[in-house]
Amino acid sequence: MPSHWVPLDQVQGNVTPGFRKDFQAFLFFQFRKETFAGEPESAAATSDVRAWLTKVVPTIASAEEVATYNQLYRLVKRRMAGTDAPDDTVRRFARSTWVNVAFTSRGLAPLLRSAPWTDEHNPSPWLRAFGDGMCNRDEITGDSQKDIKDFIVRDCVRDSFDHLNVTVADQQPQLVHALVIVGADCQLDLDREVRRQIAFATNNGLNRPLELRGASLGTGREPFGFADGISQPDPDDPLAGWESDGVQNVAPGEIIRGCVPEAGHPDLDVPLWERFGSYLVFRQLKQDVQTFWERAERAAKIMFQELVDAAHAGDENATILKSPGPGLPSPGAEYAAALMIGRWPSGATLTTPPDSHDRKKLPHDPAQGQRATGAMSTLAARDFGNDPLGATCPMFAHVRRANPRVPTSGFGADALSLHRIVRRGIPYDDGASKGIMFLAYQARIDEGYEVIQKQWANNQGFGRPPSGGNNPGLDPLSVWSNRPNNSIIVPLRKGVTAGQYTALPSARTVTARGGGYFFAPSLTALGLLARDGFRGDA
Repeated sequence: MPSHWVPLDQVQGNVTPGFRKDFQAFLFFQFRKETFAGEPESAAATSDVRAWLTKVVPTIASAEEVATYNQLYRLVKRRMAGTDAPDDTVRRFARSTWVNVAFTSRGLAPLLRSAPWTDEHNPSPWLRAFGDGMCNRDEITGDSQKDIKDFIVRDCVRDSFDHLNVTVADQQPQLVHALVIVGADCQLDLDREVRRQIAFATNNGLNRPLELRGASLGTGREPFGFADGISQPDPDDPLAGWESDGVQNVAPGEIIRGCVPEAGHPDLDVPLWERFGSYLVFRQLKQDVQTFWERAERAAKIMFQELVDAAHAGDENATILKSPGPGLPSPGAEYAAALMIGRWPSGATLTTPPDSHDRKKLPHDPAQGQRATGAMSTLAARDFGNDPLGATCPMFAHVRRANPRVPTSGFGADALSLHRIVRRGIPYDDGASKGIMFLAYQARIDEGYEVIQKQWANNQGFGRPPSGGNNPGLDPLSVWSNRPNNSIIVPLRKGVTAGQYTALPSARTVTARGGGYFFAPSLTALGLLARDGFRGDA
């Protein structure tokens, strides 16, 4: 596998290897109107923003710092192995708080003194996506205009909401220009750093930010109950080197601008402001947990009611649709939910060894409630290659849509590694709703997040078997509100052969409440932005 050089001292630490903190805060700042009053060549209008940034830059954690801490944490944990010491005890000896920053195109332009993503500059596709902003690309994201008008965070305003009685002025309060991400091991440390970051802003003329928070559920799972953060395309420890195989780990240039990309992407000479930075997609995604599991129960009845009706007393099939306890899904619903996600709740794959496959026995989570690790959670191309009809892992399953792993629907093997993103999400529960603060870093928004969202997740025909057949339907976690039913090869039914499908009920269980496209510059670029280093004569 090729090994790549990555300037870890330049890359922000949440890009790689990621903060991995149980407590995180997202501070969304809006610059004052005066910032945009003068010409881009004028430095006076941006003096307060640059003064704020001068305070923030020394607090930014690099990838080198975060990766070094992760190594230390693993060493301490290894030393304490066998002592029954939980992670919070380990953190008494190794604890940290991290800060990163990113900008929308509207916030970056006055600092950069230019807007290279505007039409007159004939921008590259990734710059056009960044310049347009997420809220202007609903045909790609799948967000309805009704959802966008209610966003609590937006990266741009739009003028096409007149039919919904929403004006540009109505959208202005939610418009953001910068995002400060804070991660910590405990609530106390997070609160302390959040107060400091807010003080940096308010003491330098910025308004108090909108603050959103996320917190780990303590199990490594998201609100639907499934293990999250599996199959990332960057190395777990970049200090040990960055090797790419184009399958599990991709070349760093697919995530970090100016690094070596995969062979299908040209190795471009990126401008200084982009070099060693990364584009960030942020979305607050509300999850309807109750509807998700109700849908799973309905799907289970469609799949298994015949077996239940034919079962004798004491037969395992008799209990497929019965909950084992208060608040717990039935075994059939857990299996149906696993088919929708593409993994068991533990993170274990749906792949079953052929020599132990029992068509009469309902599949169960092999990790039995524990978080699956290692080979049990590793999906490879052969898993999907040996399942071309989606009999084991449905074609619409979330993990199969987010990372197909095998050529399908016009995407050849060489192209699959060109659409990878690094996810850094964390659950949230604000009392009124729960869901995920979705964060994804990539070198190109147009070929990263937007391909996954439009051409894979929101495309009901994506993954259609080569022999034809029904459209698989949408990714069950897609935000698209106009949803067709998904089609599945019904398992555990007598007389069912490959290629016979049944429609499962479809309901939207994920809704975007806010979001935007951001850019996380390198540490060198941040320093230049703070001291007005991108002047034309600089």
